[in-house]
Amino acid sequence: MKRPSKKNPSSALDLLFDAPQSAEIRRRADLLHWIVEFVKANDFSQKDLCTILDMKQPHVSALLNGKISQFSLEKLIDVVERLGAKVELEVVGFGT
Repeated sequence: MKRPSKKNPSSALDLLFDAPQSAEIRRRADLLHWIVEFVKANDFSQKDLCTILDMKQPHVSALLNGKISQFSLEKLIDVVERLGAKVELEVVGFGT
């Protein structure tokens, strides 16, 4: 499968960032989306999340409002794990 190029991007991220940055932002966005949906489904308050995540309220608010630039991939993985889920990585493409 060909990688997207600037001439034929697969998303707006591919136009704005190089491939590694675009992929990393996409991973963070996927985790953030999961977190927000999980919080909505479980009806957590920000106060509940402050306790569960060991975060101050402004950071919880930023998380729930999608301020992706404020959270590293590692921090988002930590949040997912504190919510009781598990993040697994899968490497594909080499030798397959």
